[in-house]
Amino acid sequence: NVIIVNEIHYNPSLNLQGSDADFEFIELYNNSDNPVSLQSWTLQTSNIDFSFSDNVIIEPGNYLLLSRDTGIYQNTIVWGSERLENSSDFIYLYDNVNQLVDIVEYIDNDPWPESADAGGSSLELVDANLDNNIPDNWQASFEIGGTPGYLNYILIFGCTDQDACNYQSDANQNDNSCEYALENYACDGNCITDIDCL
Repeated sequence: NVIIVNEIHYNPSLNLQGSDADFEFIELYNNSDNPVSLQSWTLQTSNIDFSFSDNVIIEPGNYLLLSRDTGIYQNTIVWGSERLENSSDFIYLYDNVNQLVDIVEYIDNDPWPESADAGGSSLELVDANLDNNIPDNWQASFEIGGTPGYLNYILIFGCTDQDACNYQSDANQNDNSCEYALENYACDGNCITDIDCL
């Protein structure tokens, strides 16, 4: 899909964030190479029926935040005062000719990430190029309140030690795979001491 539901904060933590329903949001993502106008598009859940009346445009690779009328989030489009359901809900996105563009149907327990249910985490999409209605393609956010309007935090396992021979600059979770050169040797096996290693 071109425009996809990328993050859902359906049941924020009452203890961590205050009045929980106030912090609800849905984030859309433009997974294409072209700007997309959402004029006359519609977003529906069991409680929400929102139409984009303005010519809202999402640029390629950018995000659009939708939220309740609470004044908590900046740069957001307000869908009204209605709330997302905590136990299970659907999110349907229709284009201007009423074709279904995207659908996510979540529940608050396994196989969906359970800590997104009042634990402070949002639901974050792992891979925008895969089906976003599959529970395995979602994770609980690593940040309280999620990443509204920003790139999701995706775990990338690998060696995170810059001194290791197999350091991975894009890794953010060390998987204990780091490999190191022997004393007096470089990673390529060449001797690096002033006296010959032999």
